[in-house]
Amino acid sequence: MISYVVEADEQMNLEEVILDLEANREAIHIPKWAFAGHSTGDLLALQYAVLKQQSLTKCICGCSSASKAYASHPK
Repeated sequence: MISYVVEADEQMNLEEVILDLEANREAIHIPKWAFAGHSTGDLLALQYAVLKQQSLTKCICGCSSASKAYASHPK
């Protein structure tokens, strides 16, 4: 099992996560796959569909995440 150390916050943004997923997909020789996300994973799924649509057979998004205004509300 490969282990990675996060050295900077930028390594944890959605685009970097998608690049990691793409590296995994390529490493196991899958030409295209389906991706599903729920809640915050929905943001990842939508971004995946925008950035790497050629790698997806389908994208399933459920229970989209709340808006930034909702998420930052103090209550």
